[in-house]
Amino acid sequence: MKRVIWSLKKKEERRFRQGHPWVFGNELGQVDELIQVGGEVELRDSHGNFLALGYGNRKSLISFRAWSRSSEDREKNAFDLIVSRLQAAMLYRSRSKFSCRVVFGEADALPGFVMDRYLTNQGVVYVAQVTTAGAESLILPNLLEAMKALDWIKDDTSVLLDQTARIRELEGLEVKEEKSYLLKSGKVTDLQSAWVQLNEKIKLKVDLIHGQKTGLFLDQQDTIERMMELISKRSWDKSKTIRILDVCSYVGAWGVQLASAFKALGYSVEWTALDASEKALAFARENADANEIDFVPVCQDVMEPWSVEGAFDLIVVDPPALIKSKKHHSQGKRAYQALNKKALSVLENGGWMVSCSCSFHLSEWELREALSVAEMETGRSMRWFARGSQSYDHPLRSTFPEGLYLKSWIGELDANL
Repeated sequence: MKRVIWSLKKKEERRFRQGHPWVFGNELGQVDELIQVGGEVELRDSHGNFLALGYGNRKSLISFRAWSRSSEDREKNAFDLIVSRLQAAMLYRSRSKFSCRVVFGEADALPGFVMDRYLTNQGVVYVAQVTTAGAESLILPNLLEAMKALDWIKDDTSVLLDQTARIRELEGLEVKEEKSYLLKSGKVTDLQSAWVQLNEKIKLKVDLIHGQKTGLFLDQQDTIERMMELISKRSWDKSKTIRILDVCSYVGAWGVQLASAFKALGYSVEWTALDASEKALAFARENADANEIDFVPVCQDVMEPWSVEGAFDLIVVDPPALIKSKKHHSQGKRAYQALNKKALSVLENGGWMVSCSCSFHLSEWELREALSVAEMETGRSMRWFARGSQSYDHPLRSTFPEGLYLKSWIGELDANL
């Protein structure tokens, strides 16, 4: 099959040969410019030997993204490659009976393409997020037919397309205002108000049309479940109400599940949700009511002084990415310090805290430094006994460090220090 051929410069081959899926524009040698943005490219080394197949975009700093290093795939068309990638991605997640991420970009050899599957009261809803020109021009036109070939499309299946991410601008792509339907089943009434099944016990009401990212954050689920297990292993004071503070709560994935874990153990519990979005808090209230949880909403900018009273037994600090790029690193790191300082100031002696960062530009060691500064400035000392990362359905490649973004530290306030 004939494709546009690009080659790497002789001294720029090492990183790609070691497994990284990206090639930057300044690493390219001979380039055939006769290619549509995001079109198929065969990458070769400086001697003309085959290296990989992928898609190219000379308008982007990342000019080439690989989706196969097998020379046998040179005879396959884009549709066949997409089908094989989707099939492998779903096989990896075959143990997931409920809502999960079914495609995670480079980790599943589909760069710039993410897809979540939600089990809802209105059927199965897939939300596909497209952030690169290659995913837009090659994956998107083939997506529905590929899903049909794999029997993913049933009578109750809907597919939403998310083209709202600002990062699309770096690829020369249009940024849309809201998600759109690629396929809408007859069962759908209103995905702006859908109940998503997270696991056997928990459902959350979310807005899959206007909600953040694909509608819900699934990457913390493994850490949340670990927290629920840890809660069950500790003896808490049953003479009082367990108070949970959920900072940047969104619709309540953390708060609902942790509060439900306490309730299942026979504890009285109160969940305070702190978020700047009134709409998110309205959903959180419905989710609290559905799970019979005492709920206290606090709508405010979390970087301002918090309008909360008393101390809390468990605090979750899980903000959106506070460092969008390298140039915002120092400012963002100070924001993480400030948030954790606020949390430590209202944490009960012996209370637990979960501190998270989803900023790729903040390393786990730097999160530790931010926590250390917060402890020193509040005069409070934590014992950190567990750490979490993104759930198994958001897998990592050791050769692609950019895929690791989520860090979580779990600890207890030590009243003796």
